[in-house]
Amino acid sequence: MLIHTFRESVPPKRVAILGVSGVIGRGLTGHLKELGVLVVPVGSRDIDLLSDDAPKRLASVLLPDDAVVVLAGIPLRLGRDEATMAKNVRMGVHICRALAHRPVAHLVYMSSDAVYPRSVEDVSESSPTGPSDPYSAMHLERERLFLELAHCPVAVLRSTQICSPYDTHDAYGPNRFIRTARQEGRIVLFGKGEETRDHIMVEDVVAVIHGCLAHRSRGVLNVATGRSLSFAEVARLVTGQFDPRPEIEHAPRRLPVTHRRFDVSAARRAFPGLSFTTLEEGVARMMRQPIAVKGW
Repeated sequence: MLIHTFRESVPPKRVAILGVSGVIGRGLTGHLKELGVLVVPVGSRDIDLLSDDAPKRLASVLLPDDAVVVLAGIPLRLGRDEATMAKNVRMGVHICRALAHRPVAHLVYMSSDAVYPRSVEDVSESSPTGPSDPYSAMHLERERLFLELAHCPVAVLRSTQICSPYDTHDAYGPNRFIRTARQEGRIVLFGKGEETRDHIMVEDVVAVIHGCLAHRSRGVLNVATGRSLSFAEVARLVTGQFDPRPEIEHAPRRLPVTHRRFDVSAARRAFPGLSFTTLEEGVARMMRQPIAVKGW
């Protein structure tokens, strides 16, 4: 459940974004700058959050009235094993040490719906969490670290899969389907593509983060649209954007069929004016942009 410190929207004075070079970081930076908010971008070239001096260096750039948005982490395409998990947790520990030395006004952590076990198909903020793999275990540990910060309100946002033409993770779903349809003239589904998932556009994720910043929110919120489609439906939606239509092919299934549906009533209560982009609108918008190269 998300609780607002400010009933009315109050723009943050300054926002430090850790992990500024990713899809969300770039989108959030541009959005806040358009609103006249001062942004302090912190990328890996600025501060290596794995280094021993990271807490001291990060603390040196923060001010007491800052809001901090934590997006930093090692991308999934570079590993989701235990070693990668340990590095991402180390980043979280270093951020917490920096904030212990230099307290700030607010923190927003971008987590993942992976913290809910695969067996949980109908998800709300009250659904039980549990690690399914090192990646989900990492997010759960980082959530715990940040939520235990006593000096400032902390908002944890658990996002479903994010759609963006600039995504480089090549995750199974709209991003990959558009790329392979363009480059290979085909889309490959696992099995019949019957699994259902919720997909959200990066612009909508940025809007939720901004809402949390403006209300200095604390607590946990799932970031999803509330509408789940099967991967087969998503593939047909993508192929409908092409003439001639790419082929839809099928490959052996790697994992058992699972579904995921979100109850987004908490998000609608928290942000009554928020509307989510439909996947049809989102895919059409993505088609007007170049898709990022796999592994770029």
